[in-house]
Amino acid sequence: MTSVLGSKTIELNPMLKKFLLELREKHGSFEEVMWKWGEWRKAKAGEQIGTKIYQGGERIRDKIPVKVENLVLPRHNEWKNGMQAQVLRRFCVSIGVTSVKFHDLRASLITNLLENGTGISKVMKQVGHSKMATTDQYHRLSVVNVKGATKHTSFEIPEEEDTPDNVISIFGA
Repeated sequence: MTSVLGSKTIELNPMLKKFLLELREKHGSFEEVMWKWGEWRKAKAGEQIGTKIYQGGERIRDKIPVKVENLVLPRHNEWKNGMQAQVLRRFCVSIGVTSVKFHDLRASLITNLLENGTGISKVMKQVGHSKMATTDQYHRLSVVNVKGATKHTSFEIPEEEDTPDNVISIFGA
């Protein structure tokens, strides 16, 4: 599935995708105007600021309005204004669970993917990290580094009748 502004391709869990499609079918879809950043370019003489972002007086970046249709859920003003953390905190309180930081959800996804065998390069691409070192921080926090480490050891448990006379039972005689 491709994101609405085409800036990133993400993969959804099949059950989540099915749920979202059913939700959209049941309640209809929404549309909204969102802003997409254009490429950095050199400012023209006398150009007005308007919806443009200047950096160092020379280079600018345009904010381009893009109409996005077929959204599953509307985007609330709180989300548009960068207030996701406050919305999440209020939601957690309202359902009686310990509040989590907004970034904890992302970290949880990353470690869950790693612990369930997704390759680190796939995780890196999925979450949009530009450097492997960023994703590797989560890799070290997960149990992936030690998971299965003893799987291929060559220990064998002898049958009771095969126990040599010089082996002492740890369970008593």
